[in-house]
Amino acid sequence: MNIDLKNKTFIILAAAFAALLALIAFMYYRMNRMEERYLRMITESRQGAPGRDGRSTDPYISGPVKNTVVKYSSEILSCYREFLERNKENKDPKFQKEGSTTMDWQVDDDGEVLSPSVVRSSFTDGTFHSCMVKKITAWRFPEPPFGTKKYVEHTFKFQDEKKQ
Repeated sequence: MNIDLKNKTFIILAAAFAALLALIAFMYYRMNRMEERYLRMITESRQGAPGRDGRSTDPYISGPVKNTVVKYSSEILSCYREFLERNKENKDPKFQKEGSTTMDWQVDDDGEVLSPSVVRSSFTDGTFHSCMVKKITAWRFPEPPFGTKKYVEHTFKFQDEKKQ
């Protein structure tokens, strides 16, 4: 009978230990899910989740960034005018003289531009793209909130003024 009591005690302790391990595993899983949701929520609040129209609702992007892009847009326009001047003799009907270029870059915590690049473009002129990258690199933005980097994507649309 003494051995039977030891076996029952062992089985009860083993079952309690297994239940405790299962509880710990379940809590670990739940904490990871909660952490993922929390991080996603924080990221969206800092970067601005896209609105219904697909645009960012981040007040930093729609305010200070947009204003800075408008402020410096004449520099981008000068790149476009140089592009038109370089290609004024090009009569190829397939050659694009109007269209858009989407650029992206990051604004670091000091407001400086990091890694501007062309995402997509109607134009195939590398000199035009290089000019845009050079101009955007020199821009200075207001410091982003929360002391973090901000991702910016902007589409520049170009239309030949002489055509109108």
